[in-house]
Amino acid sequence: TGGDGDNLDCFVITNRKLKTGEIIEVEPIGLMEQIDDGEEDNNILATFEDEKATVSEEVKRKLTDFVTHVFDHLPSKVVNAGDFFGKDRALSELQKTQNLAK
Repeated sequence: TGGDGDNLDCFVITNRKLKTGEIIEVEPIGLMEQIDDGEEDNNILATFEDEKATVSEEVKRKLTDFVTHVFDHLPSKVVNAGDFFGKDRALSELQKTQNLAK
């Protein structure tokens, strides 16, 4: 659970085909800042342990485009993408959410 009370979102950077609802094990590789209706709603970026995915400029562009347009059908919803950070920031975010759960 994130700071906004919702589940923490995770974008998996992979070429593998994933199924909706599939449970997988991944490793964090970064964090994408996101503000959703004025509240922090950051996203963990992850990949499979046996893959070497990177958060390239193309990945950043695609994720930014996705999060800023996924709720276009809800005119009152405002979503802004922020900066991208590395693995250490992702691990810090995960630790923060674990502390909230206690």
